[in-house]
Amino acid sequence: MGLKNKLPSSEEMQRMKEIVREEMETGVYSLSTGLLYVPCTFLGLLLIRLIAFIVRRLVRKSEHQASVNE
Repeated sequence: MGLKNKLPSSEEMQRMKEIVREEMETGVYSLSTGLLYVPCTFLGLLLIRLIAFIVRRLVRKSEHQASVNE
């Protein structure tokens, strides 16, 4: 998205979702927004909630898979 104070385009939002999914599949299990730093200071609550929702869904999927494999 660069350093512009704007909402992400649909392509940028899709890329963010892909990045979150890819990183979580490698074992990352946390979310840091970095809201004190540009460009993250531009994030709106809706965007933060959307990314958190994606993270929660992936964590639940991972937990379910782990319980099935036990």
